[in-house]
Amino acid sequence: MSTSSIYKICLALCISIFTLSTEVKAYVVTSDKAGNWISAKELHGFRLYWCLDPKNQYPHEGYHDFYIVKTGGTGTARSHGLTFIEKGNPDKYGDSEPAKLAHLGFHREINILDLNNDGVCEVTAVVGSHGRKWGPNAGYGLITKIYSVINYQLVDVTNKMATERDLLYKKETDGMIRGYLHENNRVLYSSYSPKQNWMSPVLNFWYHIFAINPNSYGIDLFNKYRTFKLSKNHAKEIENELLREGYWSEEFYKTHPLLNLANN
Repeated sequence: MSTSSIYKICLALCISIFTLSTEVKAYVVTSDKAGNWISAKELHGFRLYWCLDPKNQYPHEGYHDFYIVKTGGTGTARSHGLTFIEKGNPDKYGDSEPAKLAHLGFHREINILDLNNDGVCEVTAVVGSHGRKWGPNAGYGLITKIYSVINYQLVDVTNKMATERDLLYKKETDGMIRGYLHENNRVLYSSYSPKQNWMSPVLNFWYHIFAINPNSYGIDLFNKYRTFKLSKNHAKEIENELLREGYWSEEFYKTHPLLNLANN
């Protein structure tokens, strides 16, 4: 693929700018085949993404590394194919061609962002958790992860970007609690049976909260808002799975906060 071909694709799809804030070091630039100026998060078909320095905001001013996202499916089944195109070394005229194409697989609900404002794109996507077993298809249990492209592989850096992760999870937690407390959900989240092993919205909800708040804050929220006593079997299952899936540390797991609540 030549540089001129890349430019023609860009012109055909039309360029739109997502974040225009002086506080952001990189601009996330994307494309829309319909020619509309829309948010970079509103994905339709094939989309191209660059992360650019504020001094060079437009992709036609030099060739850049970029991502191609192909969307498909709807709701929680929405799957995005991700491809990374790496910039090659410039020639004596300053022009460069693509050096490497790496397909990074299919993932749910991909977003291309610069979370830590360092001028390098991160990728967020959601992954299923054990909590999905208790939820409807449109329920909770899909946990947001942060990835970086390292050696042409999509590498999970969620725990290495703790500040950015915690900001994402706090926003998500606050929204979930607001929904939990809504009058329309009172019956939904107060129904609990110790014998229930599937389709339990309240367990589906709290597993997600515990996964994105792997500390005493998640337990404090549970103590504050729960309307039922957790059974020992459910407490053991939740704790064991949160450890196995890597959301809880072994140190926190050994305190058995949920099992202690079930015993009291």
